[in-house]
Amino acid sequence: MASAGFTLQQIAERLGSQATVVGQGGALITGVAPLHSAQAGQISFLATTKSRVLADLASTKASAIVVKDASSAPGFNLIVVPDPVEAFDLILGLFPTPQCPPPAGVDPAARIDPGAELGEGVAVGPGVVVQAGARIGPRTVLWANVFVGADCRIGADCTLHPGVVLREQTELGDRVIIHPNAVLGADGFGYRTDRKTGVHHKVPQVGRVIVGNDVEIGANTTIDRAKFGSTRIGNGAKIDNLCMIAHNVQVGDGCLIAALTGLAGSVELDHHVVLAGHVGIRDNVHLAAGTIVTAMSGCSHDTKPGDVQSGHYGQDHRVYLRQMALTKQLPELFQRVKELADRLEAIERAAADDPKAG
Repeated sequence: MASAGFTLQQIAERLGSQATVVGQGGALITGVAPLHSAQAGQISFLATTKSRVLADLASTKASAIVVKDASSAPGFNLIVVPDPVEAFDLILGLFPTPQCPPPAGVDPAARIDPGAELGEGVAVGPGVVVQAGARIGPRTVLWANVFVGADCRIGADCTLHPGVVLREQTELGDRVIIHPNAVLGADGFGYRTDRKTGVHHKVPQVGRVIVGNDVEIGANTTIDRAKFGSTRIGNGAKIDNLCMIAHNVQVGDGCLIAALTGLAGSVELDHHVVLAGHVGIRDNVHLAAGTIVTAMSGCSHDTKPGDVQSGHYGQDHRVYLRQMALTKQLPELFQRVKELADRLEAIERAAADDPKAG
């Protein structure tokens, strides 16, 4: 069915009882695309009435559109739903990108230590290395050139994409997805500097990394092993590409961490903290449950539940917005202050010249 496509009515049925078809329910949909590039056979969505999007709507060749209001796209085959973005996210799952994972079994070009244990249905691609004492749960897939260090534990139904490295004693829960070239369990950045000689002496990093269930970790992200104890990633956390999680960091359940974010050593995130892109958190900071740190912000102090932090020093988001609004007015404010200063100076000169006037 997936290769041949779906009728518009079949797609609507997958979306549930709140989805309504307007137009030809039998129209065949074979793929998805943005409005501006959609062609015949493809479905797109309309979530806003901004002029740029309406221009795309006017020129689109899509066979169907997902909308909130049928009147917003007259003349098209439609699926009308309360939330077009959410509905389209579900539709994307009907048209997955073709993949060629390794089949169940061990590729002849892989190297599996005799002391490692592989569960039922595990798939191991070429170039994979699994060291002694590692245990891999059933139906887990190791794509090409994955490295699994000694005494690692990997749960069931995990996917490790090409080039992933798990250093020794790293532990993954079930249904974990790790994208290409991520590294878990590298040494934390720990050095003791000799004040007399200036030499940096490496501090042993003897801990490990523990990742919960249903976690997804993006490409080229690094999660360091603990100095001692464990660096932990909670259940359901989602970490984007190119993030840096330092030693002994504790990431709570359901946290969202966007790309280019860095967490220094021993940072603690309670559950469902959101860190937008390019955020930096200094060491030993504790972010309470539901905290949001906006893009390109730095956070150097603890937060309260539900706080929204913005700016280089991580302050209340509303205060930050007021400051930014005032910053835009600085040229006019400067000119006004200068005029007032000039007037005051003139008044003072006049008073000095004529004491009676003062």
